[in-house]
Amino acid sequence: MLVGHSLGATVAVEAAVRRPCAGVVTVDGGLPVKLPAALDDRATFDVELRRPLVRLAGWLAARAGHGHHLTTDQLWQLTQELRRRERDLDAVYEQLTAPVLQVLPGRADPVPWGAQVHAATDAAASRFRAAHPGVTQLWLDAGHAIPLEQPAELAAEIRRFALVER
Repeated sequence: MLVGHSLGATVAVEAAVRRPCAGVVTVDGGLPVKLPAALDDRATFDVELRRPLVRLAGWLAARAGHGHHLTTDQLWQLTQELRRRERDLDAVYEQLTAPVLQVLPGRADPVPWGAQVHAATDAAASRFRAAHPGVTQLWLDAGHAIPLEQPAELAAEIRRFALVER
């Protein structure tokens, strides 16, 4: 069983095509999402991340032990790598023989583009469900940080999926 979160979910799906596995669980990732255009423009990306409210939210999250510790450059590179890999995901899923559980966020994160990303994720999930009816989708009451916000629920759903797919 492979489990991945965010970019790690996409990597898990790619790995499952290369090696046999019992199943794949993607946690807010592994889904080709059409993200806001601003995420393709480095200057806009930088401006948004420097906004005082965004910086305050990041500081508060870090003080609470959550959030990321990436520089703006690292976050930009990660975002671009994720977008590059997601472009090919439909073709990757066509090759996948293992069962898949997609765990998706039930709410938007309070970050730049949070509402737009959440809406785009919902639209992508709907489109994806139609194209890949064998994939199971589940929404948890969390933002992108599902493993931090809903660890017990996530673990229970992974366990349930693993037991059903044995």
